Amino acid sequence: FPVTINNQIITDYAIQRAKEGISYKTISNQISNFSKAANSLSINKQELQSIREQIKEIAPINTQESRAYSNHTLNLARQLQSPKTAISTQLQQEYGLRMNEATHFRLNDNTLTTQGKGGYTITKELTQELGDKIKPYLTNQKFTHSNSTYEKELRVTYEKVATKSDTKWNGTHGIRHTYAQTRLEQGATKEEISKEMGHHRQEIIETYIR
Repeated sequence: FPVTINNQIITDYAIQRAKEGISYKTISNQISNFSKAANSLSINKQELQSIREQIKEIAPINTQESRAYSNHTLNLARQLQSPKTAISTQLQQEYGLRMNEATHFRLNDNTLTTQGKGGYTITKELTQELGDKIKPYLTNQKFTHSNSTYEKELRVTYEKVATKSDTKWNGTHGIRHTYAQTRLEQGATKEEISKEMGHHRQEIIETYIR
């Protein structure tokens, strides 16, 4: 007989996988796949979050080293960078932007607007100082910087100033980890940080805070 996939079946499946030692992250990603097909299945999307909370209590959490760079080393690297790369690095470091968000955006009266992941619009209010730094590089209020050039220069400058105790090179995304760790140390809640970083699921923040 055909079986209708519903929330109870997903719950039973997730619990069984957790008991088998599958990590919470892996199971959560699988639940997300069910969520994408919710319209064609007998699934209540709102209840999927409660399933994740149940699994979090029993599934092993991946323990990995932090991917965050130190702010001190990033600041030193920025001093060696070309102006546009330094701007993009600062935007990632101080505003938690993804690489493409920090290299392709519009600026109007110090308000940065860009397209985020999933087509969502990201808006950030910049300081006057940073806004003034960006304005000479605008064309019709648009800032554009080659992603490949940015990432290459960032890596070269980071590795020039990094010490043995610094985090190994983890790409531009490592700066997002720096932002999350810094905001947590400043007293921001996980919910606040997740929203600032443009996450569509709050639990993703656990990847950035180790």
